[in-house]
Amino acid sequence: MAFVTEIIPNDVLHYPALGTIQYHPSLLPLHRGSSAINWAIINGDRETGLTIFWPDQGIDTGAILLQKSCPIGPDDTVGSIYFNHLFPMGVDALAESVQLVAEGRAPRIGQDHALSTYEPPCGEGHARIRWYKPAEVIHRLIRGCNPAPGAVATYNDSEFKIFDCRLTGSQEAGMPGRILKVKDDYFDVRLNGGVLRVSRVQPKGGKKVAAGEWAKEVGLAVGAAGRSGPSGAHCGHWPPSRPPKGGKKMSAGEWAKEAGVGGWDAVPGGSTATAQTFPRPGTSRRGPLEWAQGTRRCRCSWSSIL
Repeated sequence: MAFVTEIIPNDVLHYPALGTIQYHPSLLPLHRGSSAINWAIINGDRETGLTIFWPDQGIDTGAILLQKSCPIGPDDTVGSIYFNHLFPMGVDALAESVQLVAEGRAPRIGQDHALSTYEPPCGEGHARIRWYKPAEVIHRLIRGCNPAPGAVATYNDSEFKIFDCRLTGSQEAGMPGRILKVKDDYFDVRLNGGVLRVSRVQPKGGKKVAAGEWAKEVGLAVGAAGRSGPSGAHCGHWPPSRPPKGGKKMSAGEWAKEAGVGGWDAVPGGSTATAQTFPRPGTSRRGPLEWAQGTRRCRCSWSSIL
């Protein structure tokens, strides 16, 4: 089996006289699930690979028959990893595995479940760009969503997806998300720790086009500022407003919960790595919209906007 989205009943798996084997595009027990290549790139892995295993009733939990690895380069995408490495390697690995099974020499190596990781299917909810994040994180996200689902941003309330891009290696002053340059075939965005050169985008409902061509069509110009998405701390009106003063410091998760901010990066208690401490909103309790208006925040804070 090459790609399975359902749990196959045991009686089906064991119906073949010599059993059933399956291909998975990761080095199990890492990256179980249907978006293994996406998450390996998004998470910053430097190596991935494939596993031929004996499926059971779990999600990619069966005993391992064979594994092969390949490097993840700094500009690799889901497409390049699959078509240049994991697809051709997988053909050879399945042929080798079938031969081992036929000869009675196929191993069944149990996975170390204590080392396992599982990620959900990578969808648009995971693919929204937060322009305030570090350059490498944004670059990995876009590459890990190329060609699907496509990294999502918004301009003038219209969503578009970013595909081909690279970090230029240069540093520029300014706020993250600021447009630095617009050319015929690309545009540059200032990031925290680098400059992103975007060369291919796809407007919602349209075809993929050269990024510079799209930028000129929609009027994206040098100096336009980026806005963060639902888990961001500002709406892109530089500089961002600060929360009201007058209270004690508290964890970001606790503050977000009290303020009614949905989708904040920090979990309740502020236990995530990005959590910081912020002043408690004023002495009197206010609703999130009232608080947002009081700090000059706007409703567009909760969309990923370039």
